[in-house]
Amino acid sequence: MAKSKETFFAALMGQYTHQNGLLWSRVQTLSAIQAAVIAGAFAVPKEPAVYYVGILLLGIILTILMLPLIWRDIKVRDCNKEIIEKLGEEFDQNFILNPKPHQCFPFKGDHIIFIAVLLLLLADFALLFWIPIPASHCQ
Repeated sequence: MAKSKETFFAALMGQYTHQNGLLWSRVQTLSAIQAAVIAGAFAVPKEPAVYYVGILLLGIILTILMLPLIWRDIKVRDCNKEIIEKLGEEFDQNFILNPKPHQCFPFKGDHIIFIAVLLLLLADFALLFWIPIPASHCQ
């Protein structure tokens, strides 16, 4: 029976680790998308505005489409968290799957991901509404 518990624990940890890897690979993909969008917004000419606006809208749409995937990865990763922690404590009394956030910094990595994504979306929207007026129109 003990061998069965160890095998079950190993399978659950494997699933947890795999989902966590998927989560962070999606975050890296999202970071690359946002870096390309912001760089592209400054690289394309502002006239005609369709290119500038198109790049920013594409970035906003791709980011919004990635958010449910990231959210799902977090939910699937954590679905067996209580079982993993219970079995882990049976094998090792000092087992900690995720350390608790520090008092001075109460955010977990999941919270930081969503704060960063919201800030990037805010930057995209700010750039979308900041279409510089060409110098020729100022005279």
